[in-house]
Amino acid sequence: MDNASYHVALTKDAPRLNASKKNIQQWLRDYQIPFEEYELLDSLRLLLKERVIPFVKSAIVKAAEAEGHQVLFQPPHHSDLQAIELIWAKAKGQVAKQYSNSTSFKEVEERLLEAFSQITSENWEAVIKHIYKNEKEYWETDQLLYDNDTWYTEEENNECNNDKELS
Repeated sequence: MDNASYHVALTKDAPRLNASKKNIQQWLRDYQIPFEEYELLDSLRLLLKERVIPFVKSAIVKAAEAEGHQVLFQPPHHSDLQAIELIWAKAKGQVAKQYSNSTSFKEVEERLLEAFSQITSENWEAVIKHIYKNEKEYWETDQLLYDNDTWYTEEENNECNNDKELS
């Protein structure tokens, strides 16, 4: 999944920074985070933000795990790894080819529905293969950048690639 706000939304009972001091103290106790009773609300909020909230699972992750599934989130800003984004781009492209200044909203809607009806299982299969290819390239690039926990700068990475091309 991508990191859309509705994918990472927390349950109603999840810890929140705008909660009362009493509730924040209880969440800190629940997560066994030590604090002093006299600490100010801002200090407690900081503890909550740093030591609790990053470990709270979203509602959708909890629901998936309850059914025996694991949710994997895509890296941000990688629509090229989202099948629905590529299918949507295909449909929009078909509609855009037919657009003119006199096109009405109703015509756009009709053309969009027509474009969606023309998307086949073969289109989905091609998109999935394309995503696998992109993922493989990202993994290979990542392997070039990280070697024995050493991160190479872009300049060093380019030098490594140039050396490989020479050999």
